[in-house]
Amino acid sequence: MSDTTSDVTKQAPSARVKRARVGFTVIIIILILLLAAVTLLFLRALTPPGSPESKRSADGLEWVRSIYGYGEALDDQIGAPNDVTIGDNGTIWVADKAHSRILGFAPDGSYRALIHQGPAFMSPKAFQSLTSVEADEDGNIWAADFGRKTVGLYTPDNEMLREFGVDLPTSLASRDGRLVVGSYSGIAILEEEGELVKILGAHGKGPEEFDSVQGVAIDEDGTIYATDTHNNRLRAFDRNGGVLWTKQLGDPSNTAFSKSKTPSATVDPKLSVQLPAGLCLDGAGRLVFVDPFEFAIVVADPKDGTVLAKYGEAGTEDGKFAYPTGIDYDEQRDWFAVADTSNDRVQIVRIPGSGGGPLAGLRRLTTGWWKICGIPLLLLLVAIVTTALMRRRKGADRKGRKGSSDEGANAPLEDETEPPSNDGSPEL
Repeated sequence: MSDTTSDVTKQAPSARVKRARVGFTVIIIILILLLAAVTLLFLRALTPPGSPESKRSADGLEWVRSIYGYGEALDDQIGAPNDVTIGDNGTIWVADKAHSRILGFAPDGSYRALIHQGPAFMSPKAFQSLTSVEADEDGNIWAADFGRKTVGLYTPDNEMLREFGVDLPTSLASRDGRLVVGSYSGIAILEEEGELVKILGAHGKGPEEFDSVQGVAIDEDGTIYATDTHNNRLRAFDRNGGVLWTKQLGDPSNTAFSKSKTPSATVDPKLSVQLPAGLCLDGAGRLVFVDPFEFAIVVADPKDGTVLAKYGEAGTEDGKFAYPTGIDYDEQRDWFAVADTSNDRVQIVRIPGSGGGPLAGLRRLTTGWWKICGIPLLLLLVAIVTTALMRRRKGADRKGRKGSSDEGANAPLEDETEPPSNDGSPEL
């Protein structure tokens, strides 16, 4: 009876282990299937239905996709977009000037939101002439209205949070509670509540003057960059408005509006600039702006404004431009959204060197597919490690039982002929 009980006791742990192994095997299979399904969904999300494969031009510009609107009707299409901004969640906001509205699109090009104050003849708050949009760090959208001479802040749900007057605003940038507004005649630095900090310049051609600031950007340290568009130059200021440098990008008399078209002897034709417009900073800290009359994206050194590279050409095909006027950069996805104005679309493109090196690439990786696949992968890893530990423990138990059996088998038998110990009892 005792032997039978002992056998059952020895077999019980083995049965439990078998059941645990079966359970973990099932879990691993489920996790593998879940991971495969999530991976498939992610790969499909990278190429939405109807989007052609990305392609790269000879100069290194890579076209990702084009956004034309949110429907097939004419009123659903983007018309003459003149600026674009990208929120922290990847939403691409477009200043649709022709329809007096701001449209929001997901990174895959699908429609997300509308900011619209109604037709001008019905609403005094309606946009009259949108010139710039800027996503702030809270997810709200700044809008510059040249026609109404105002700058307003809106939620993605189309609620106006505040509005204040700025004379002929043309461009916007916000960071760390500050708002920089480029205008026809200079630059205004404001607190985000609208309190004026400083005004830079006046309209004109002189060293301290401006002729339509079509692009502004703010660096991490508060440095302000601006395109002095019709003067064909780049400008840099410290956070308080002090001049850091001014870069003449070419002969100011040799622009798209000049009578002479003789190339400057000091400028490489491949790096020539005529009309610097919308401006942003990329992941490497470089200045990146569009030139509508060069039909190109231009890269410049933030230290002194020296032009480093130029990408793009004129055309209506994907990856080509027709008078682009606005640009912004998405650091997580390492791509640019370009307001391709005369093509009535926004193009998503990439250019070489914009990512900021390996660490930036790793950061983009962790904000991409790892967000989707990380949990299934972690659970799968936990299941594999747990199974391995259980097998190791089972092997150790078997080895221990085998060692005990061998020790018992090799133990010396008691000598039955050995005389009893002398404990003082009389011998018989």
